[in-house]
Amino acid sequence: MALAHRWERKRGKGQRLRRSVVTILLLSTLLGSTASWGQNLLLNPDFDDANGLTNWTAFGGANGTQIHEPAEDVGNVAASGAVDLTLNAATAAGDQSGISQCVAVVPTTNYNYGTRVKVPTGQAADEVFIFIEVEFFSGVGCVAANT
Repeated sequence: MALAHRWERKRGKGQRLRRSVVTILLLSTLLGSTASWGQNLLLNPDFDDANGLTNWTAFGGANGTQIHEPAEDVGNVAASGAVDLTLNAATAAGDQSGISQCVAVVPTTNYNYGTRVKVPTGQAADEVFIFIEVEFFSGVGCVAANT
């Protein structure tokens, strides 16, 4: 069984969109359920890898960008980074920009999930739609039909 973890910045129907930047400020966790905290199953979950978005797959149309921001962090944690997901002004309804990662999980096992998202100061609320999704697949590699 596999799980796809992804973040998206998406323009919804009827939204007016100026140049927008949504920063995914890490602390992205997908943890095994035990009496104590388990190991994070995501690779490069804090976006702190010097090579940028190692282990993450960028997706979206030509109007979106995914930029690694190693200097950004959550709560002044030096071992963290961030990702800016940007849509440009010329986007159409349904355009998106995001990152994803496929993680193998074990059926009937409980997992905890969490993340932090920062919307820039001055960004109008009706211009931002953030979609955080966890999908389960019946096969490995996140390519089988959704279950």
